[in-house]
Amino acid sequence: GDLAANDYAEMAAEIERFRRRTALLGTVVGLLAAMVRGSKIEPHYDRFPEGDAKRILLRAIERAKKTLPLSAVLRITRLAASRYHSWHRGESGCDMDDQPSCPRVVSPHA
Repeated sequence: GDLAANDYAEMAAEIERFRRRTALLGTVVGLLAAMVRGSKIEPHYDRFPEGDAKRILLRAIERAKKTLPLSAVLRITRLAASRYHSWHRGESGCDMDDQPSCPRVVSPHA
């Protein structure tokens, strides 16, 4: 009676740990796959100059944030938080392809 119930509870807990670990590993693999696709199979990249590559990585980061904290996602991708936020802002406004800077909206002085 009690032994079987205890064994069942332990097995259920272990299954849940495996599910979480599998989700975590799937997230990491997804991030790494996006980085490889975005970098055109260059394992030692410095930049993602093309907008499409940035969008691929941003989508992977958004998916990964469902499983991991953003700080962990950025460590895995080796993407600086400032660059991530710049890309994230750029996705809704400026062209994502590399350029010196996005045009800034400047309010006229009164």
